[in-house]
Amino acid sequence: MSSDGALKSELLHVGAFVVMPRLLTIKGPHGEEQIQPRVMSVLVALASRPGEVVTREEVGAWVWQGRAVSDDALNRCIAELRRALRTTDGADPIQTIPRIGYRLMLPVGEAPVAPSPVTPALVSNARLPSSRWAVAIGLLLAVLALAWYWHQPPTSPMLSIPAARTALRLPGTIAVLPLS
Repeated sequence: MSSDGALKSELLHVGAFVVMPRLLTIKGPHGEEQIQPRVMSVLVALASRPGEVVTREEVGAWVWQGRAVSDDALNRCIAELRRALRTTDGADPIQTIPRIGYRLMLPVGEAPVAPSPVTPALVSNARLPSSRWAVAIGLLLAVLALAWYWHQPPTSPMLSIPAARTALRLPGTIAVLPLS
């Protein structure tokens, strides 16, 4: 853990648990469990200062970036963390400090992570279909623009005089009268 409290590792040891924040996974004595992104953010916020009280406002700033949320949202995240971090001895992994905040009671350590093969959970193809759609729509718009351009009547100022007369329906002769 760095001196500013930020977690640099992609793998944390929280008590008897191995926490993988990027995979939203906690492995422990009860097996492996996927948790929601907000719940993982709350755990990372508490693990950034193990054994210290982290105020509700600090957790809110970390997880919700200062957006106003109800107390129930944080309470729900804490309840899910307590369930996910339950130990065999029944000790509460998170201590509630009434009206102030929470303290993670489990020891936290970071482990260096060796480069691992790319897993499907880390690679998202969500952008691939949307980029294909964007290319298809762009090509369709280009074809429509070209078709519209090719079917427009010529508007060049270089039209010949007979063509201009036909286009403007001008009479064949013009009479000029004296002004006296």
